[in-house]
Amino acid sequence: MLKAAKLLLASQIVLAVSVVACTVILPQFLFSRDQGGMSNYGVNSATIIPFTIGFAGAGILICYAAWVLPQKTAHFKSLRFTLWLIGLLCLVLVATTYMYKLNHVLDLVHVYSAQFLALVEAVVGVWYARRLVKDRKNQILLGIFWFGFALGLLTVGGVLHVLFFAEALTAFSFGAIMVHTVYTLTNQKG
Repeated sequence: MLKAAKLLLASQIVLAVSVVACTVILPQFLFSRDQGGMSNYGVNSATIIPFTIGFAGAGILICYAAWVLPQKTAHFKSLRFTLWLIGLLCLVLVATTYMYKLNHVLDLVHVYSAQFLALVEAVVGVWYARRLVKDRKNQILLGIFWFGFALGLLTVGGVLHVLFFAEALTAFSFGAIMVHTVYTLTNQKG
């Protein structure tokens, strides 16, 4: 496995361990009837450190994967750009988390950052799974992503209150698409 794929896998492991640790410390965001989002871990003193390590660590590792990804073809150059974009948006999301409860404007900046990241993941996920690596695994992962995305839309629309679950489904299914796509492409063309 090439270095970029290993870094992306590490980003998802760091993120998963962080979410599990935060959930063990404060399970109410996952198990309440009116779920809050994962960002609540970033403003709680009991979970701010594992939240920061997980989410910022994932963003940094994704950016590093983009840095080391070879630029052999136009697909690789575009892939590298999308990794940079995802990694930097993860870091923006972390930075906006710490202050989003201070006032309405900062809350909107955080919410719009999260929504923009989800939209970018939706577009990039389709490109990865429908254009770059069109195998069964990516198709299943893309279906899981869209299910989580739909739950997120229903939550934003006030129909459901499953923000944490929707965020987890989209984040981890997209992460798996990203890892699988880069791994497959670097092994085929590397």
